[in-house]
Amino acid sequence: MGYTAAAAGVSGVSGASPDASWSGLVFPALAGPAVPTLVSPTSGQQVASAAAVALQWVHNSTVGGVQTAYRAQVRAVGAGSWSYVAADGTLNASVQTVTSAAGSASINAGLLTAGASHEWSVSTQEAGVWSATAPVATFVPVASPSVSSVSVSSPLGTLAPAVSWSASAGVGALTAFQVAVTVSTDATPDAPLYDSGVQVGAGSAWTVPARSDWTNGGSYKAWVRVAQAGGLWSPWVSGSFTVSWTAPAAPSSVTVAQGSPPVVTIGSVPSGHGVGVQWSSDAGATWTTLATLAAGAAGSRSLAVPLAPFGAGVLFRASSILTSGGVDLVSAWTTSAPFTSADEAAYLVSASDPAEYVRVSISSDGGRSVIQSVAVWSPLGGSRVRVDRGVAQGESGTTTLQTETDADTQTLLSWLTGDAFWLRWNPETQAGVKLGMAPTLMAVADTPARERIAQIPIGWRRITFPWVQQ
Repeated sequence: MGYTAAAAGVSGVSGASPDASWSGLVFPALAGPAVPTLVSPTSGQQVASAAAVALQWVHNSTVGGVQTAYRAQVRAVGAGSWSYVAADGTLNASVQTVTSAAGSASINAGLLTAGASHEWSVSTQEAGVWSATAPVATFVPVASPSVSSVSVSSPLGTLAPAVSWSASAGVGALTAFQVAVTVSTDATPDAPLYDSGVQVGAGSAWTVPARSDWTNGGSYKAWVRVAQAGGLWSPWVSGSFTVSWTAPAAPSSVTVAQGSPPVVTIGSVPSGHGVGVQWSSDAGATWTTLATLAAGAAGSRSLAVPLAPFGAGVLFRASSILTSGGVDLVSAWTTSAPFTSADEAAYLVSASDPAEYVRVSISSDGGRSVIQSVAVWSPLGGSRVRVDRGVAQGESGTTTLQTETDADTQTLLSWLTGDAFWLRWNPETQAGVKLGMAPTLMAVADTPARERIAQIPIGWRRITFPWVQQ
C-alpha cells in the first residue's frame, strides 16, 4: 500500500474480511531535507547590477534523496516583504514553487536596486517535504569594472609579447588583474597556453614570458580582466597578436679533420650565436647531442671529439642558436661528410661535457665482473637455501693508467676522484686487424692507488683504480 509524507501519522481507518478485521493503521513520518547551504552570492559579495544575478545553493538530503523543487526569495535589506524568484527569472510577491533538481536560480538583470544591499534565501523540497528556509546571505548589485581595450606589442623576433590595456572601476578602485593567452581560435580563455594568475594592483601592462612553444607566424589572443574593491571582476576582453621570428642562419659548413683527437670545425657562425653539435653512427637515422657551444664572436668554431669511434663511420651536424628571452631559436642543420676516425689514443672524457677530456696511457686492464643483485633465503625455514639473481646491471673492473710526470699524475687523480666519465679504449687487434672498442661510462669504485717505478731513463708513475659501469 502506498502513502505520502502528507499522510504520515495515525489515521482512523478500518476494514474487514471473512477472517480478519483491523483499525488504526499507523503511517510513519518521512524525514525532511535539512536546511540548504547557500553558496553564492554570500558575505556581502558584489554582483554586476547590469547582468542577471545567479543564486546557488546545495540541497542537503538526510536520506540520500534528491531535490524536487525550490522556493527562492530576495529583498532589499530592511524591506518588510520578500519577492520570490520565478522559473523565468522574474520576481513575484507571491510564493513561487519551481519544480527543479537544480541548485541554482537566476534573477533577471535590472530587477534589483543598484548600490543597495540585498539578502536572499531558499528552501528545498524532497519527496513532498520542505526544508526550513536557510539563514539569509547578503550581496550588493553594483556597476562592474570594465576593460575597454587590449593591445599587444609583439615585434618580429620578440618572444615575450607586451600586453597593455585600459580599464576602469564601476565603483571604488581597481585592485587586481589577470592576463591569459590562447590560440586565436579560442572563444574563451578557459584553456590558456599561459595564465598570469591573479595579480594584485591596478595594473595596465604585463609582459608574457618568452615561450618555446610559440608557433612561428602563429596567431594568438591575449585576454585581460580586472577586479575592483569588493571583489567583482569584469568580463574578459581580448586582443589579437602574432608571434614571428627569422630563424638564425645555418653554419656554412661542418668539416672533420683527423687528429688525436679528431676535430670538428663549424664554419660561418653568426656573432652572438651558440652552436649545437650532434653526431650519428647510423647514417643519420638517429642523432645524439655531442655538445652545445656558448655564444661567441662571428666565425668558425671548433670542437675536439675524443669519443669518435675508431674505424667506424660517423656523421656530424651543427646548428646556430640564438637565445631570445631565455628561449633558443635554432637554425637548420648543416651536416658533414661521412668521417672515420684513425685515432688510436685512449681518453678519459667528461660525462657531463664531452668537450672536456684528458689523453691517457693504459698500462693494464684487469678482468671483468658482472654487477648483479643476489637474494639468498631459506624456504619455509628449511636447511637448504635458495639464491635468486637480479638483472645484470653492467660490469666492474680494475684498470691501471701510466703517466710520466707528477703533474700528469695529479691531473689524472683529479679526474678519478670527480664525477663519472667515459673511458675511450685503444683499439684492439684481432687476427691482425685493429678494431675499435665501445667506450665505457664508469665511476671510480674506491680510492685510486698510485706507485712510482724507478727505472732508467724515466721514472714511470702508475695509477690503479677499481671502477663500476654506470
